[in-house]
Amino acid sequence: MKKLVLVLLAIVMSAFCSLFLSACSPSQNNNEHVHEYETKTVEANCLKGGYTEHSCSCGHSYKTDETTTTEHNFKNYECTICGYKISTSEGLYYELSKDGTYYIVSGVGSCTSEKIVIPSVHNDLPVKEIGEKAFYFPGETSRKITTVVIPDSVTTIGAQAFFCREVANLTLPDSVTDIGESAFEGCDLTQLTIPYGVINIGDDAFRSNNLENVQISNSVKSIGERAFRQNKFTDIAIPESVVNIGAGAFSVCENLIEINVDEKNQNYCSIDGNLYNKDTTEIVQYAIGKNEKSFTVPNGVATIKDSSFIACNLEILICSDSVTNIELYSIYASKDLKSVILGKNTRRIGDHAFANCVSLETIEIPQSLSYIDENAFADCNNLKSINVSEKNSTFSSLDGNVYNKDFTTLILYAKGKEDTTFTIPNSVTTIGNRAFLGCVNLTKVILPNSLLVVDEFAFFSCDNLTEIDIPDSVKHVKRDAFYGCENLSSVHMGKGILEIGAYAFDECPSLEKMTYNGTKEQWREVDKGYSWGDIQVECINN
Repeated sequence: MKKLVLVLLAIVMSAFCSLFLSACSPSQNNNEHVHEYETKTVEANCLKGGYTEHSCSCGHSYKTDETTTTEHNFKNYECTICGYKISTSEGLYYELSKDGTYYIVSGVGSCTSEKIVIPSVHNDLPVKEIGEKAFYFPGETSRKITTVVIPDSVTTIGAQAFFCREVANLTLPDSVTDIGESAFEGCDLTQLTIPYGVINIGDDAFRSNNLENVQISNSVKSIGERAFRQNKFTDIAIPESVVNIGAGAFSVCENLIEINVDEKNQNYCSIDGNLYNKDTTEIVQYAIGKNEKSFTVPNGVATIKDSSFIACNLEILICSDSVTNIELYSIYASKDLKSVILGKNTRRIGDHAFANCVSLETIEIPQSLSYIDENAFADCNNLKSINVSEKNSTFSSLDGNVYNKDFTTLILYAKGKEDTTFTIPNSVTTIGNRAFLGCVNLTKVILPNSLLVVDEFAFFSCDNLTEIDIPDSVKHVKRDAFYGCENLSSVHMGKGILEIGAYAFDECPSLEKMTYNGTKEQWREVDKGYSWGDIQVECINN
C-alpha cells in the first residue's frame, strides 16, 4: 500500500511539472527553458514607489523603471491614499459675499504660518474666492509665505492675491476659473499646471517667477498681457481653446526657444517656434532664446506687435515690405541689435519701439513712414545717423538728425554722435518733445534766432550740457525741458519768454543763477511753473 501511494504521488508530481513547464516556450533543442513575460505597471503613491513588473508563468519575475514615492493626493485636505490630514490655517480674515452665499478670504489676519491652507468651508458656507491683495507682501518683508494650498471650492483668485516673492509651492484645483491680474506676480514658482476649468489668466498673473515648466489646459480662453513675462521655461504649448493672448504674454523669457500652437486653434499659429495670429498678418511673439543673429519678418506680416521682440539676441532685423506698423516696445532693449532694415511700406514706429537698443548705430527711414513716436529711439546712445528718404513727405534729415519736412521742427538728434557742440539750423522754430533726451556727449547747443518753442523734455538728462543761451525769439520753454541736466551752470534767458513750464530747470544742481535779458517787471509777468527751486535770477535791463 505504501509503495502504491509513492507511485501515485510520483505520477501527480510529474503531471504538475509538465503542466507548469508547458506554459514556457522550449528552446530549439528542447532542453532549455525560455521565459515569456507579462508586464504590469504599478503606479507610485505616497506609501510606496512605482515600478514595472515583468513576470513569467514559471514564477520568475523582475522589476524595471522603479521610482520613488510621490506627494500626497489630497481631497478636501485628506490624502486619498494614506489618510493623512492637513490642518487648515487659523486666523485668516474672511468677508461675506454680497449675496450672502459664500465667503471670500480677504487677508492673512493673525496667521503666522509660512504654509497657507485655505479651508473649503467657513461658518458653514463655502469659500469661493481669494480676494484682491489677500496675501500682498511686496518688496522686502519679514512675512513669508512659501506654500499655498487652495481647496476645490475656490473659483476666483483676485488681483495681487499672492503678491509675495517666497511662494514656491502651488497646486491649483480644477474648480478655479479666473486667475486675477498679478495674482502670483513676483513669486518663486518653478512648476505650474493650469488646470482644466481655468478660463482667464489675468495680466501679469505669473510675471517674474522662475517657471521652468508650464502646462496650460484646453479650457483657457484668455492669456493676459505679460501673464508669463520674465520666466525660465524653454517652450510653451498654446492649446486649441485660446482666443486671446495679450501683449508681451511671453516676453523677456530669455530661455524661450519654442512656442507651439495646437493646429486646431482658430486664432493663433506658430511658424519656426514663433507665435503669429492665425492669418500670419501679425507676429505676436518671437522666441527670444534662439541663438540666431538675423531674422527676416515673413512676407505677409503687417504688424510687429507690442513687446514681441523685447530683449532679443538679434543683431540684424529685416522687415519685409508687407510690414506697415511697428508697435510700442516691440524691439525694446535688444542690446545686440546693430542694424534694422525697414520695409518700403512701413508707416508707423511706435512708443519705445527701438528704445534702449544700445548697439543700434544707423537706421534708414523709408518714403512711406509718416509717424515716429518721440520715444521710439530713446536711450539709443550709439545711434549716429538716421537717414530719411528724400521722397518722404513727412520727415527729412540733415547730418543724420530728423526734422519735419520743411525743417521748422527738430524732431530727433542722433545722440550717438561724438560732437560736443551742435548748432541748430536757422529755419527751426520748435525743438521737439525729447529731441535731445539723454544726450550725454553735448556740452553746448547753439539755438537759432528763429526759435519759438523748446518743447517738453527737449534736453531732459543731458548730463554734460554746461551752458544754454535762449534767444529773445523764444516764447515757451515747456515743462521738464532741461530737467536733470546735472552740469548745466549757465543759462541766459531771452526777454521774449512768456512761459517757463513746471520743473523746466529742476534737478540741475550746478545751476545757481540765471540771467534774464529784461526788467524785473517783465520777469514777474512770465508764467513760471511750480518747482522753480532756489535759482536766482539777475535781470540785466533793470
